[in-house]
This record gives sequence, C-alpha cells and structure tokens, in this order.
Amino acid sequence: MAALFSARARIPARTFAPRLFSSTSRVSDKVSRPPKPINDSTSALDYKTSHRAQPPPLPSMELAKTRSAEEAVTNILYNTPPPSSEPFKKHMLNCLVQNEPGVLSRVSGILAGRGFNIDSLVVCRTEIRDLSRMCIVLNGQDGVIEQARRQLEDLVRVLPPLRRVLPAQFRAPE
Repeated sequence: MAALFSARARIPARTFAPRLFSSTSRVSDKVSRPPKPINDSTSALDYKTSHRAQPPPLPSMELAKTRSAEEAVTNILYNTPPPSSEPFKKHMLNCLVQNEPGVLSRVSGILAGRGFNIDSLVVCRTEIRDLSRMCIVLNGQDGVIEQARRQLEDLVRVLPPLRRVLPAQFRAPE
C-alpha cells in the first residue's frame, strides 16, 4: 500500500484531478449532470420549473377620484336615503331552538344588537325532547324585522323562524 502512495506521489497531480471519484480509469473533462427530468404532465417539479419565469399577474386597481371635503359632505347629506315612513307594527317570531343553555342569550343578543325591545318572550318544550319553541313579540317596521329574522336563521341552534304580523285585536294599548 505504501508503494502505491509513493508511486502516485511521483505522477503529476493534474492527471488525477479531473476524475473526481470516478470508478473508471478513463480521464474525463465533462462534469457529471443529473439525468433529464421526465416530461410528463404528472411531474410537479417540471411544471414549476417550466413556469417559473412567468410572474403571476398583478391585480389592476383604478385610482379613486379624489374628492374635496365639501363634495363628501354633500354626498352624505343628499344621497343618504330618508328614514322609512312605514308604520311600526307588532310582529311575532316563532322559532324552534335547540334545548341547550345559552340559546336564549344568543337570540336576545341578536335582537338587542338591532335595537329591539322584546315586548313578549315565551319559551316552552315541544314533543321532541331536544327542541323548544320560542315565541318573540317585537314592535318594528317590516324591513327591519325581516333583517332580524334572517340573522336569527344564521344561528346554528335556531331553525328558520316564522314571522307574522299580529292583527289589531291582539295589540296591546299603548
């Protein structure tokens, strides 16, 4: 073994440098390259490398027209819809709710967030053990009551409420 190293020491170093751990005795000037990738549609790496040069399109944004303070105030004053002239009526919402703690709190919280005063609220059990019936009487305009009803529908534990306008004979004197 020592004779091998001593023999190599006498041969110039440039003879062995290009081999780079090659198993063949042939001296090669080429640097080894990885094999070409497979060009099929299932290769995600090929897709990424072939589309790397194309940046994604930027969203276009039109510049808003700059307005003066006077124009903004005029827009608010004259383009705000007037308050509704609909009369206030009594409405009854009938809901089927899950018989769980916290459901009444969520329902009353939604109505309080809309600014409603609950005139009457009755909750009772149904034949189905997990369901309760909730009757809520509110005073308000049709459009606003409809918005409140839709918000109650969005609660997970409330089945779609039914709305009806109470006839005049059931209205309490004010």
